[in-house]
Amino acid sequence: MSIDAAPRQCVTAVVRAMALFAALGSAGCDFSIGFGSELQPVPLPEMSRSDESVRRQIGEQHAAAVAKETAGVAASEMADAYGRLGILLHAAEYFDAAEPAYVNARTLVPDDRRWPYYLGHLYRRTGKAGQSLTYADVALDDSQ
Repeated sequence: MSIDAAPRQCVTAVVRAMALFAALGSAGCDFSIGFGSELQPVPLPEMSRSDESVRRQIGEQHAAAVAKETAGVAASEMADAYGRLGILLHAAEYFDAAEPAYVNARTLVPDDRRWPYYLGHLYRRTGKAGQSLTYADVALDDSQ
């Protein structure tokens, strides 16, 4: 394998792993790889570059996640709220804010395959190939 082919093969492997992971869905495996039980703060980014509708959606979902945490609802409900917030932030390319939202979702419900899937995509988009590959491996590891 040439040096030029290695990065392409790495990206191809990640894309294939993520596609397979998406097809597998939630299968009840524990994907914990070292996150603690404490939730991370998810600060709202400066969003002036986004349309008003995007700012509104992100603001509403952020408020919903914080409200669910404060109310002490079930972990799965809080995880969904943080996960949806992460997805909105990720789609709007607020990657630094999306990461703790996904981490919180994963911390709350570690056996939900969506959160390592989205974390892997986030790390791929931000150039963190090693972390992206780690999550691809976690997503495909059926032994957990």
